[in-house]
Amino acid sequence: MQDLSQDGNWFKLVADIRTSQQNQTWFNSVADAYNRTRPTYPQTIVDRAVELAKLPDDATILEIGCGPGTVTTAFGELGFRMVCIEPSESACKLARQNCAQYPNVEIIAVCAYISYNSSNKKTILLFVL
Repeated sequence: MQDLSQDGNWFKLVADIRTSQQNQTWFNSVADAYNRTRPTYPQTIVDRAVELAKLPDDATILEIGCGPGTVTTAFGELGFRMVCIEPSESACKLARQNCAQYPNVEIIAVCAYISYNSSNKKTILLFVL
């Protein structure tokens, strides 16, 4: 196994090993287990985030990579409008189920492609499905 800890180009090496499509497929396979076992965020942390961001009551939050909606539900509980995008079909389905009681939360399935140029700058393309 290659030691990536000393290589200044470690991010590119890892990116070459795992493509975004492989990562998306992998998360699809574990989304249900993640949803069942991932602890929720304490409401005090969510409340503090709202306070620090000085979010008005009518704020709209964009969540990129919402997974099964673990933190989404906490913000939904506070009544915020949310637009959440998720590349994993399985996680997207779970997020829709978990957030069904929050009419201001919209879960959008996207297809994400990540590429890297020669200077390790990441380019992310999102396509709404």
